[in-house]
Amino acid sequence: MTPTSHQWQTEASGDAKLNLQVVVRPRTDKGQTEPETGIGVIMKLWALGAKVEDVDREVGFLTSLGGRLVLDEVLPFDNKGYRLPLVRFGDKYLHVGEAMVYEDRLPEPLGRGFCHVVMKVADLAPARHAALENGATEVVPVARIDAQFGVREVAFLRSPGGLLIELAEMSEQRVPEV
Repeated sequence: MTPTSHQWQTEASGDAKLNLQVVVRPRTDKGQTEPETGIGVIMKLWALGAKVEDVDREVGFLTSLGGRLVLDEVLPFDNKGYRLPLVRFGDKYLHVGEAMVYEDRLPEPLGRGFCHVVMKVADLAPARHAALENGATEVVPVARIDAQFGVREVAFLRSPGGLLIELAEMSEQRVPEV
């Protein structure tokens, strides 16, 4: 099923008109619609990354709030190890760590707090290309990660406004799909 589009024009106050467009997209097997970006690439928010001062204390705090620790691993990346526990809250994950895999490549220090968003993509190459064509800059070139959470090709980008984005094509998922 392809998306269908419906358009309406309605009178607002005075002579102004309000144009409204609703796009209905096909449902996935979970009954949810997949968000398609304006550039024709489907992306799904998979996780948030957060830099914290003390991983053990933070994981304890997050689980006390109802988060479920899915895994606690040291992720090998760029000849270093990064401890990045994965905590699940409902239909999203939160990666927490005292250091992030990309922060050595940033022009400024990375502070504590939420620091990046992980967008799951079906095909990394066109998603990365579209982001770069629309003003993103590359922080870390495409890399392959094989870890407890699965196998994926990733690219770390910075949006024109400064957001850090990890695009991830997941070829093997080893944690529950959210």
